[in-house]
Amino acid sequence: MKNKINEVKVGFTVFTAFLIVVVLMIWVKNYTFSDDNVIINVQFDNVSGLYIKDKVTVNGLEKGFVDDLILNSNGVTARLILKNDVDLRSDAKFSIVMLDLMGGKKIEITPGVSSEKIDINVIQKGKFAGDFATTMAILTSVQDDLLSTIKQTKEITTSLNSFMKDENVLGELKQTLVKTNKTIDVFSAILNENRTEINKLVENGTILTDSLNHFWGRNQANFSDFVSQTKSTLRETESLISNLSGIINETKKQENNLGKIIYDESYIKKLDSTLQKLEKLTNLLIEQLQSEGINVKTNIF
Repeated sequence: MKNKINEVKVGFTVFTAFLIVVVLMIWVKNYTFSDDNVIINVQFDNVSGLYIKDKVTVNGLEKGFVDDLILNSNGVTARLILKNDVDLRSDAKFSIVMLDLMGGKKIEITPGVSSEKIDINVIQKGKFAGDFATTMAILTSVQDDLLSTIKQTKEITTSLNSFMKDENVLGELKQTLVKTNKTIDVFSAILNENRTEINKLVENGTILTDSLNHFWGRNQANFSDFVSQTKSTLRETESLISNLSGIINETKKQENNLGKIIYDESYIKKLDSTLQKLEKLTNLLIEQLQSEGINVKTNIF
């Protein structure tokens, strides 16, 4: 009887130990038996320091974990498993941030405020927020430049100190400052002595400006008419010049009487012949007038 009781105790102890181990495994590995979890895939350029089973928080509250990290040509896709009570909108933000000073990482989600819910079938875009390690890496990459800049600054400071310690330079600077002060005093005295004239000059300039504005206001319409008339005259002049150019071209091409007279040789010969006959007729009339008068032979009947 005692042996059976011992066997039961041993079996119960083993079963209890096994159950505790299973529960611990489930807790450590974040296993869940619910089918209502939400799975979201997020694409990151860099996931340095992030590991599978790391926390996923929404506004600081733990709501899931990283189930898988998949390397691809665009970076790394993180597969997140979230509780079904998480309400994410289409403008939700996903960021990899530092969990603590020891360097741990987590994914922080900002739910968003859009009226549309997030499409869990679409891969979301996340960003990697720089941490202390990233900052140190950046500082390390520019370490040489920083050292060079510090060295150059030190050299410049040393040169300035040496320059300022030179008594000749200090003397020249003092003389320059004294002369500058004297020049400023002279200008101040000139301004004080001529303050009235300067004020009058400013007032006269103001009056002149007002007069010009008044003159322009009264004669603006006349100036506009003058400009319009000038434009019209220019257009008419341009038209006249164009017509004259046409006449000159017609004359050169002998397309008008003036062109025929000037450039047509046969026309000139005919005109010359006519003038010669007219000259002979004129001489004949003059001879008759000087002798017997004009003889007109007519046969009426």
